[in-house]
Amino acid sequence: MTQAEWLTANDPTPMLEFLRGKASKRKRRLLACGCCRHLWRMLTDPRSQRAVEVAERLADNAAGEDEVRRAVDDAAAAILTIGVDVFQAFSLIG
Repeated sequence: MTQAEWLTANDPTPMLEFLRGKASKRKRRLLACGCCRHLWRMLTDPRSQRAVEVAERLADNAAGEDEVRRAVDDAAAAILTIGVDVFQAFSLIG
């Protein structure tokens, strides 16, 4: 993938394929967080926003296991309040 293709891409699939094996787990996690930040206004439940913030700290090893578990549980609860199947939602990102 060239820089021009990257900058004009509308489909994230080839972009993610390009990064496979090139980007560290930290960078991939921060990319996902950046995507969430881009859609921040759509994350209307503070639990969802907190999950992104915790994921950012996790990328830098600054979030503890209990904090991460709590954020995941809270984000799952937020998803349930809007009537989305949690397992289906997490399977899309997992």
